[in-house]
Amino acid sequence: MPMGSEKTYVRLISAIYEAAVTPEKWGDFLAALSQQVGGLRIGLHCHDMSANRSLGMIHHGYDPDFIASYRAEFSSINPWTRAVIKGGVGIIQVSESIVDPDTLLRSRFYNEWLRPQEDIRTGAGVTLQKTRSRMIRLSCNIRERDRERLPALVETLTSLTPHLQSALSMTCDLIPRKYDRQLSSVLEALPGPAWVLDEFGKIFLANRLADKLHRSVDSFVNARAGMLFLNDTDADRALQRSLSGISRGAIEPLSPIVVNTGDGPLHASIAPLALSTDIEIDIANWQQIERPIAVFYLPIREGSLDRETSLREFRLTPTEAALSRALCAGETVGTYARARGVSPGTARKQLKSIYSKAGLRQQSQLVAFFADAKTKHFLDAH
Repeated sequence: MPMGSEKTYVRLISAIYEAAVTPEKWGDFLAALSQQVGGLRIGLHCHDMSANRSLGMIHHGYDPDFIASYRAEFSSINPWTRAVIKGGVGIIQVSESIVDPDTLLRSRFYNEWLRPQEDIRTGAGVTLQKTRSRMIRLSCNIRERDRERLPALVETLTSLTPHLQSALSMTCDLIPRKYDRQLSSVLEALPGPAWVLDEFGKIFLANRLADKLHRSVDSFVNARAGMLFLNDTDADRALQRSLSGISRGAIEPLSPIVVNTGDGPLHASIAPLALSTDIEIDIANWQQIERPIAVFYLPIREGSLDRETSLREFRLTPTEAALSRALCAGETVGTYARARGVSPGTARKQLKSIYSKAGLRQQSQLVAFFADAKTKHFLDAH
């Protein structure tokens, strides 16, 4: 038994499957594995092979400042990562078999990232899963003075790898569904339209008010082919710039996006999606080329959306729209009927039909309802 006892083995396997359903516990598994082998620095990390950059790491034993620098800079020059990109899945690899030791010692990665951390120059790792452009890997580093622990590490990883692969598959199946449910609840609690977008503007989630805005009259947003567009060209460009900045890890406060709607400007807000940069989401969604990164929100009251949506559903006839325009302009039913050569009874029947379609009961309600700019635009179009 590579871990020394059946009890130890069972404890580590249990920790793996607990992490599968609760990603916050991956750190507990890494700590237990480090303790068992002794003095390991371990990272369970996602890597974008096409962009050659880290997507995040759950780690144990590393200085957090070194992890930050790894993701920002050193992941792209890690010679071990470059060497394993074309390798197989589920195969335990010792550091010296991946990169020649002399080559490693001459590298900037070693001298500026490995050596300052107590000279961690050897170890072993395994690529657990891989797609065409991404991989997820468990990497274990050992200090040079603890090199004798390497055989035990290799033996341990050999036994644990099938369980790690199964657990990651479980996580990818379970966590996104849980994440979508939680995020949907947050979006629905917002008092205005909101969308969850990726860096290109693809809509991952939209709340009920966003869907209502898509259907509204003279809408200033479009959701074509699952992508969000703003009809205001300048605002749409600002949205794309903000999404691009968030995707690159920009952390400075994002300015509001001013959207011209025809009824005046709206100061929309966009914010990074906090969970999208957390490693548990990276682990759960590591296979996806597209990932949600931001929430885009428009400060529009639901009452306004109700009015716009109901206008679309009124289906007024041209004659009914003409009568509504006349009443909004201050005419009476009688003067309207005389001007158009119809009987007052006919005009009253038309008004009754308008009431029925709009859910109104009296003329003062109709005038108030059809008084704003959007409604006048709607009536003018009919």
